Amino acid sequence: MKFKIFLLLPFFILAQCVFAEKSILFITDNISVSDSFNTKYIKTLQNFINKDFGKRKIVLKDFSKFDINTTQCIELCKILNKKNNSEAIILMIGLSNYHNLYGFSSYMKNIGNLRHCVEKSNISIFEINNKMSSLYASTKETLFSVMYKKIIGQKSTKVFRPKVIPNFYALDNNFNINKNILISIETYRKSWKLINQRKFNEAKAMLEVALEQNPAQSMLHYALGSAYLAANKDDSQLKALKCFEEGILVDPLNVNNICYKGLLLMYMMYKGKITAEILYFARELDKFLVQTNDDFEAILNINTVDYNKKIQYINDWILSDINELEKSLNISLTDKNKVILKR
Repeated sequence: MKFKIFLLLPFFILAQCVFAEKSILFITDNISVSDSFNTKYIKTLQNFINKDFGKRKIVLKDFSKFDINTTQCIELCKILNKKNNSEAIILMIGLSNYHNLYGFSSYMKNIGNLRHCVEKSNISIFEINNKMSSLYASTKETLFSVMYKKIIGQKSTKVFRPKVIPNFYALDNNFNINKNILISIETYRKSWKLINQRKFNEAKAMLEVALEQNPAQSMLHYALGSAYLAANKDDSQLKALKCFEEGILVDPLNVNNICYKGLLLMYMMYKGKITAEILYFARELDKFLVQTNDDFEAILNINTVDYNKKIQYINDWILSDINELEKSLNISLTDKNKVILKR
């Protein structure tokens, strides 16, 4: 899923001034940490600016942040607009919105499309796992047939049986979420080093051993799921989803649990029944969570397995943010028809 919006956003009329240094802000989601595009682009554009206006008369300032979406770009623009004597903004946005959904729930609320939340009581990790375990233990065809029809939003003669059945480690007598946290952090760091080196089997083997000894650390489940996805084998999606679900269930009350991010990434990346599995898990778990985070809320607000509908939600959000940016900076984009969403 490759999307990109390139937007040159003028927000003051360019005025020549020899007495003060002017600037152009450059902001992009910078999707790849190792991507050299920003450096090359800024250097080339700065050379053009120097030829037209004189050296150092207008300076291109890079304020790019890793993986920021349009909502975060708006926040950054508002801050920078107060601190910089800027003539223009070059804004490259869009790709991060499809996996970084910070601000999406607020957007849904603003358009009056936020999901209805019922009041819930606090329950323990053990109780959550016990209820979820009972749900997955049920093998009645009628239950899953009805649930699948509800999830896909259409009539179906097929019976939906979850292929991904997570382990419920929190039901073990010796379960302790605070056990060996320092060792887990070191294992997590080493595993990502191996993943980045494409040594997926070594990373998986190390993480599997660590999880056998201490399954309570959600970060290790996240790393293992990420290793499966990076390896991209035939069954990688199912195995990765199992890891993320297990990572959530060992620490479901922690809104900073990174496995919620893993669940969202898979929900946005893939099509077909794997998204039905994710939505099924999310809907059931939501019945027991008093507080959730942006990633989990985004899944529940989008609430569909239709890939095109998911993308349309995000596209509408991007365009809404661009309109918000116009209002906040008191500008008018006369070339909106040149804003292109590439796929």
